[in-house]
Amino acid sequence: MRSVARRGIGGALVAIAVFAAGACSSDGGSVEAFCTRIKAVPTVTSTEQLQAGTATETLAELAVALKHVREVAPSEIRPDVKTLYDVVKALRTAASTANSPTADAAALQQQLDVFAGASDRVVAYTRRSCGLDLGSTDR
Repeated sequence: MRSVARRGIGGALVAIAVFAAGACSSDGGSVEAFCTRIKAVPTVTSTEQLQAGTATETLAELAVALKHVREVAPSEIRPDVKTLYDVVKALRTAASTANSPTADAAALQQQLDVFAGASDRVVAYTRRSCGLDLGSTDR
């Protein structure tokens, strides 16, 4: 079970690595604020960042950054940012219990699949609305 959970977290690495105009929207979200905050989302680029001992810290930093993005995200992208935030929190829990027999690899894989779809939409929105390529190191 431990190796399955680690593979699931490793799969999250791929999704996260892919993953992160100035008018305000009517729901209080702001494209400008979103574009500013998405730049601060850390990018996980190596499996070392998700190894035992550092995974929970890395995922905690990612969760905090995504929470800040979610707070200002315009309504059209907010549900996807919330999904990213929720899955990162679940990954953090999984990372902290990876040695536990209660770690559910199937549920983790399902969350990673949901994460990938939301990540693709956030990346596309960010490219279109902010002119940023989240896969680039030039943010």
